[in-house]
Amino acid sequence: MKRNPQKYGFVPRVMSEDMAAYYCGNLSVGTFRTAMQREAIEPVKLSTNRIGYMTEDLDAWLDRLSGNHSSSEGFDHAAEFAKYG
Repeated sequence: MKRNPQKYGFVPRVMSEDMAAYYCGNLSVGTFRTAMQREAIEPVKLSTNRIGYMTEDLDAWLDRLSGNHSSSEGFDHAAEFAKYG
């Protein structure tokens, strides 16, 4: 089940794997896992059976892919999503 971050009105600091895959361009979870392994982006262990991905890590990875090496620090995710909601 893909979760849409827009539903919540904000982007969580840590996203589940399926939400992170959606956030990164609506990727399949398998494609997302492959990309995270290839890029050595480590998930955060939230509990014994749950992992998540830091929004900052995902933003930095997407910035590198796009050639935009500027930091996303200070980026207002809620305001950005409000444009489309």
